[in-house]
Amino acid sequence: MIYRKKKCDEKRPQCERCLLGNFECLGYAHLEGISSNSNHISSSGSITLSNVQDSVSHLLIEANHPTTTDFLPFVSCMGNPVHPNTLSLTHPHGHPLSIPKGPHRSCIRLSKYFSDLRVAERAPFRPFPYEFGRAIEERARSSDLVLKTMYIGARIAQALLDGTNPQRFVGWIDSFHRQISWTQPLSLNTGATHLADRLSAVHDLTLYAFMLTDSRTGYSLLRQGVPIFLEFAAQSPQVWSKDSAISISHALNPTRHEMARFVLVDAISSLAFGTAPLINYDTTVNENEFLHGKYGFLEMVYSCPVVLLVLLARINSARVSRVMDQGSSNSGDIGDIEECVKKWAPKLDYTERPFESITRLAVQECWRQATLIYAYMGLCGADSSDDRVQPLVSQVAQLAATIEPNSPMEAHLFVPAGAAARKEKHRTVLRKKIQASRNIDARILRGADFVFVLDHLWHGAAVGGSPVTWEDYVTSRYAVMPLDV
Repeated sequence: MIYRKKKCDEKRPQCERCLLGNFECLGYAHLEGISSNSNHISSSGSITLSNVQDSVSHLLIEANHPTTTDFLPFVSCMGNPVHPNTLSLTHPHGHPLSIPKGPHRSCIRLSKYFSDLRVAERAPFRPFPYEFGRAIEERARSSDLVLKTMYIGARIAQALLDGTNPQRFVGWIDSFHRQISWTQPLSLNTGATHLADRLSAVHDLTLYAFMLTDSRTGYSLLRQGVPIFLEFAAQSPQVWSKDSAISISHALNPTRHEMARFVLVDAISSLAFGTAPLINYDTTVNENEFLHGKYGFLEMVYSCPVVLLVLLARINSARVSRVMDQGSSNSGDIGDIEECVKKWAPKLDYTERPFESITRLAVQECWRQATLIYAYMGLCGADSSDDRVQPLVSQVAQLAATIEPNSPMEAHLFVPAGAAARKEKHRTVLRKKIQASRNIDARILRGADFVFVLDHLWHGAAVGGSPVTWEDYVTSRYAVMPLDV
């Protein structure tokens, strides 16, 4: 970063002198003032779409969520909790950074923020069935809100990949998230496209927070996006099922990728944090839809087989029910889950190199084993010494060891196997793989944060390979990474 004392030329929307010199414009380009607290949306705030008011109350009350926007503490880059109403993240050296009010589309292209598409090069499940560069340009042209979100992401990605200081953009994430979230409730005439753009921005800012700060901060941003998710869902009656639940198979429809990405992060966060899902889902598996590759984009980008994602969401809900109703193991569902897992089979892509196919199959097989481990421990209440669990842990460790170090493909879901691991050799392999999920490779969660949770478990309740339950893992998570709920 280069700073200089030069007068701003006051060109709008950006200072041309700064653009030509590739400097940060420190003149006038600030975000619109943040709405006062009276104008923000709370988790139980009035959503004017009357057909979802009951759903909002049901989802938030049943999940035992609070009724203010202070869902969780923000966590600064130094780890100190900062509450949303007092959050003020600025440049660490005292030079305030501001997001340009209206970044030019040509600015993004010419400033090389997408040069060589280096982020796409790290996407683990390529090739994309379209020209990625053109897709980026088309998305940037879709709306100013999307453009600004992409601009922030491009600057962060550039800093991370170049090894420069990315923390200077933390304030951008906070400011823009406030601007998106703390607005007046939307009217019945609000278009679905605008809601989709806002939900997409919430997801992207959550991802950026995972990259730059920690999982607690990212989860806080995601949770504050629940009202936007529900408002968007209200525009699609087919998404709602009985009991005011969101049909997960419809929410994962590729025509609603904004919903799908939110559901993905919600499901994985619920598993990793041991918390109730943010949304009440109907997790009915519509096999005819899933088996025909209709939702392949999730596997392409995140590697997660959609059938397994639905099952993980089902286990999340069942685990919460089991914990709340002690004595009920919900073990009757395990047969259905086992059958669905066995039916699923990965698809080979014969157009790629053999070693890439092998690695992709290994990653997807890890998802399969992780689903079963979580089912046995989270749903049935089995401990890590269960005869069904340990062979799965061994398989995950062996598969993980085949993934090349420093490959983007090694940053995937290994938390269930880590929680159940009893042998040091398995723990060593899994710890290394979970540690890899950070910075630019934190695609769903910042997995590296959960290494400390596993260390607490392994040196505590699971010391010496002692058998532990899933609730022991959750207890360690509470101790190491508490959420202010």
